[in-house]
Amino acid sequence: QHQKSAIRIIEEAVHILRSAPGTLLLVYYIGGVPFVLGLLYFWADMSRSADAHQYSAMAAFGLAFLFVWMKFWQTVFMYQIRARVFDEVRAPWSRQRVVSIFVTQALIHSTRLFVILVASLTVIPFGYCYAFYQSVSAHDSGEGQSVKATCHWAWRQARLWPRQNHLLI
Repeated sequence: QHQKSAIRIIEEAVHILRSAPGTLLLVYYIGGVPFVLGLLYFWADMSRSADAHQYSAMAAFGLAFLFVWMKFWQTVFMYQIRARVFDEVRAPWSRQRVVSIFVTQALIHSTRLFVILVASLTVIPFGYCYAFYQSVSAHDSGEGQSVKATCHWAWRQARLWPRQNHLLI
């Protein structure tokens, strides 16, 4: 098994991002910017509004939707990066594929907060758990996702290079 150094991995990632066209980065920002703006607005509104208790549940639901929206677009971004790096033909986007990605990302990432919290308290599995959830966002087989297949693939990726993973974190 060929292992790369942590510095080499960072250099390759930066090279891939620098060589990516602007339209590809736009895909990433379509998901990330609404979530960040929504998070900042939610935080400011819930901490300063006298009527926050009346609509906090709906606002939290909206923020959760924006989080899943971000994860969906990160998956699209990573699929396009992978297709570009490996010169793969991009599969067409169907409604079933979009829904499967959206649902799978929502189900798996709904556990993220709790698992990462417990892993950070126990220290040892934190790197594996963090890598698992990052790998979940990078998985798309071209015809959609399933929770079982995505978790299996992400767990294999999380165990790939543990030394480099922990050094990068």
